[in-house]
Amino acid sequence: MERIVPLEEMIKTPLVFLQADKETIQAANELLPYSTGMEINACYKEQLYNYANFQAIPDIILDCTSSSSEQRYRIPNGVVGMICLWNLSKQLKLNCDLNPDAGIHYHVDCKTDGTYNYLVDQRILAINADWVLSELDTWQYPGNYHSRALGSYFRYNDYQTVEFRVGEMTFDYNLLLKRILHVNDIMKMLKSHIRYEGKTPTPITYKEIDVKLQLKYQKNYLYNCNRMQRIQQMLDEEARKLAELNKPKEIEEEIIILRNRTHKI
Repeated sequence: MERIVPLEEMIKTPLVFLQADKETIQAANELLPYSTGMEINACYKEQLYNYANFQAIPDIILDCTSSSSEQRYRIPNGVVGMICLWNLSKQLKLNCDLNPDAGIHYHVDCKTDGTYNYLVDQRILAINADWVLSELDTWQYPGNYHSRALGSYFRYNDYQTVEFRVGEMTFDYNLLLKRILHVNDIMKMLKSHIRYEGKTPTPITYKEIDVKLQLKYQKNYLYNCNRMQRIQQMLDEEARKLAELNKPKEIEEEIIILRNRTHKI
């Protein structure tokens, strides 16, 4: 008998959607209706960091510039976004140094569906601030940088997004997805409070999965992982050889110090 995999389990390993039926994909799409960006603060580059590894991720949006200490990425909505986040998580682990003292800001798109001006003009965030703050309390923000208030925990942003600013630092796909799905749920509720005055928001659309492109990327990813592993092994070996070369000098210096002490006695 064929095992029926629950949707919650499928999104934890989103590559299974490459073989899923349209109805399952549509159900998963609706969990992530809005494109979502991430500002990963104090995220420094590893020795073998290569920006091309991020550029190669299918469907990733790189129109927000990263800096030497902050990485910025945006994923599409729907299942394509989940797969994109899965690949991004793997590249972050390979290329960047995880700083547990930093955090992540999440930007939920309000431009594509035309809802941003309504959110600003009608002050929907202010009216609903109390319950949104209660939702964000479940994240158990450990820092002291942000105060529990509209404008600090979450706020409007000039990028035509609503920004949620209390995400913990992580490269883990499942935790990243948990936070992203949560802020999407919050935004669905906030947008449902908007009065459009005779107008309607732009319908939400979802991109189809390019299965061939995804499979090609996974193949190249495994090749690059093996290549990076070989390079790292070479670097480790060079470091070991240098350490061996420095040992005689260190021993000689210790002998000199010991002789000086003995002479004084």
